[in-house]
Amino acid sequence: MSKITYADKVALNSNAGIPDANKVKDTDMNDIKGAINQIGAYNIATAGSNGDFNVTLKGTLTIGDIVTIKFPSATNPASNARLSIDGGVSYVNIFSTGSQIIASRVQNKYLELTYDGTNFILPVGISRRKLLWSGDIASGSITLTENIYNFSLCIVRLTGQGTYMVVPILDDYNFFRNGGMTCFSNTLEIFACFAVIDTPTTMTLTRARKFSIPNASGTTITMDDMNFAEIWGVNN
Repeated sequence: MSKITYADKVALNSNAGIPDANKVKDTDMNDIKGAINQIGAYNIATAGSNGDFNVTLKGTLTIGDIVTIKFPSATNPASNARLSIDGGVSYVNIFSTGSQIIASRVQNKYLELTYDGTNFILPVGISRRKLLWSGDIASGSITLTENIYNFSLCIVRLTGQGTYMVVPILDDYNFFRNGGMTCFSNTLEIFACFAVIDTPTTMTLTRARKFSIPNASGTTITMDDMNFAEIWGVNN
């Protein structure tokens, strides 16, 4: 959608004697431009103190209004998230499922927030899955295609295996580990993966292993080192 690009209007004659209902003022034209240009565009926020974010939008909030925001990194990701639409003069808390969220939930994301008359509401229930990395290595540093904290879960697949492991992603928690198991023929197979989240888009893969437990007495349990093949990010 094309933007309105004319310069802000400045009245030469205010025609003070004419009622507002019977004239178009410079501020009316500027508000129209601002409102139209906001449609479908993400407003780029700046970080304030703690978990505060700031943008400057035209008009005032009414119930049901939707604002589209590109959030930056928060000053303190562990602080409660608030958004100002008047450049930092006043703030509105950001909520999800009835509770105020911390800034790490929104930082570095493109989001649509709905105003309920008191708070901005973060949408829930949107399912999304994205391949964050693929390869074939036993350990080492990797770069992800997106901020891992944008997702609530990760799914890990090991090379040559059909079993997937589900790893929960928690705000500001950098350990990445979990396991899974399956029964193949007469053998119980248990998988485990270990890694560290170094930054929101980089990880160090430490190791992945498979333990095979045959269903026969006197048979040795075996352990094999495995390679990482895929890491998916998932939101529910």
